[in-house]
Amino acid sequence: MVWTRWPRLTEPLAELTGTTPDEVMERIRTGNAYFPHMRGELDFSGFHKRLTDDLGVELTPDELLELWNSILEPNEAINPIVKQLKGRYRLAIGSNTDGAHFNRGQEIQPATLEFDDVLVSYELGVCKPDPEFFRRGLAKLGVEAEECLFIDDLEDNIEAARSLGIAGIRFESAEQLKQELMGMGIL
Repeated sequence: MVWTRWPRLTEPLAELTGTTPDEVMERIRTGNAYFPHMRGELDFSGFHKRLTDDLGVELTPDELLELWNSILEPNEAINPIVKQLKGRYRLAIGSNTDGAHFNRGQEIQPATLEFDDVLVSYELGVCKPDPEFFRRGLAKLGVEAEECLFIDDLEDNIEAARSLGIAGIRFESAEQLKQELMGMGIL
């Protein structure tokens, strides 16, 4: 639903740390802030404290929030597909996200409001591609795996869903998705 533009975060942080954007991303992914925050174990205040400690930078919570939210960009090409599916199928968002990003995503991508259900890592307590994300999501929705189609841009996430019997499509572009959905008789 939204694009994640990590360089909008990693480039300014690289300047502050005197490292490269890749090094910053590695420190974010291996530190003790990102995944606990995505799993809902840390609120934004705790995330701010741990991330700035992990990176050795001084940023106010508001400065970090501005950088953090800047990485989200709407994928407007998906809107017509969502509109076509709305009302014909039960639509659920399944996302690795935190509260700040989820709220920001709703602000910049109104199509997120078209979904019937929301399955987010910070509420489920687990991140994709862990199969437990999908187990908890299926339980919350009250559906069987065979009743679902999962669409995601990361192959690891698709494979995890498929391991539980959920059909999957790897998103590459709105046109590619539309073609695949038409080929399946969904659109």
